[in-house]
Amino acid sequence: RDLEEKLAASETASASATEDNSATEQSTNSAMTAAQASAASVQPTNLVGALSAASGSVSVVTNPQLSTTVLKARLDKVSGVASRDLEKEWKLSMEKPMKALAARFGRLTAGNHNVAVHPKPPESASKVLHRHLQEIDSKYTPSVNKKCHLDQVPDAVSWMSDHCLLTPYSLSIQKCSQKDCCGEIRTPDEHCQLAMQRQPLPRLDKHRPGHFLSRDASLKKYAKADNEHALTDMTDMPSFAQEKESDAKKMHAKRDKQMNADLGLRGWENKKVRGFLTCYNCGKRRCLYTKTVEDWDGAVNTVKQVIESLGHRYSCGDLLFDGDHPLSKVVVQKQSLTCESTIEIGYYNPSNAGDRVLRAKDICVHCGETGPTDFLLRLPQLREKNMTEGWHML
Repeated sequence: RDLEEKLAASETASASATEDNSATEQSTNSAMTAAQASAASVQPTNLVGALSAASGSVSVVTNPQLSTTVLKARLDKVSGVASRDLEKEWKLSMEKPMKALAARFGRLTAGNHNVAVHPKPPESASKVLHRHLQEIDSKYTPSVNKKCHLDQVPDAVSWMSDHCLLTPYSLSIQKCSQKDCCGEIRTPDEHCQLAMQRQPLPRLDKHRPGHFLSRDASLKKYAKADNEHALTDMTDMPSFAQEKESDAKKMHAKRDKQMNADLGLRGWENKKVRGFLTCYNCGKRRCLYTKTVEDWDGAVNTVKQVIESLGHRYSCGDLLFDGDHPLSKVVVQKQSLTCESTIEIGYYNPSNAGDRVLRAKDICVHCGETGPTDFLLRLPQLREKNMTEGWHML
């Protein structure tokens, strides 16, 4: 419903903006201040980009239909998802993987016993479990099924802390030492230590980098430690280690570094920025760089044609010119940027206004939104509030 309301409002705004758009196109060669004024009047969702020219002017590229097109695509996608029975589709898609896993586990042995694989418990077993939980905590109901619901069942939480050990690998439920709670432990003394032993989490073997201790070695080393959490320490778990960068991300970062060196962009400095494009997904502005102003003047018309061919729909990390295009090493962008990346430092205006034709508007480096001074603090406001810590801001 929210998307439908936004779409209706966008269609009305787009219809009234058609005449304004044609006027903007005609002002391509107007003075820089006029171009920037027209850019300021454009709705952020309709601003495709801004391109500087050798004459000192800035042309603003807009598309009044852009926000409507994007909203229609989102509405179609949401409507398609809403009409599907996702639970039924999920169950059907999981049948074969579950059968394959059951078959593989069924071939395993634990000691001298085969691993038994059981189907999903029947509804009657679930009712028995709910009844036992209600005996532990009278406030428990079957609707308590999320972590955020635990505040509703303090008695159950207390019971779990004394009887349960939950790890990403297992859930262990054991009797406590209080006879009035769990009664006598009936396991024979010679087997009690084994029966009550907690299963250790993976622990790295310092003598074999990249390998983990065996279960017996882990128990021998940590079971006697004067720390009840020694066997449940998750710091060595692979999923807790810092995630490695994807191959694609590494490749894009390497390409950006090489392009910066080849073209002498001096760390993608702001003096080399000739224009910017707005991502239609996140609304952040991404810069277009050339080594010299002459390079930009010879390529700007082609840049406009490519933007039009994309339907004015640019997304973070997209390149206007791929590696085979003659302009791929003339007009360059950072390919490693994503919608989560901050605004490039090169976007912001140089301290000397004469160093760049394009005069960009101050925007938030994190979200890209423009706003009044009560939202986006500029240098004077930061100095007033003593928030610069002596640094000179961009």
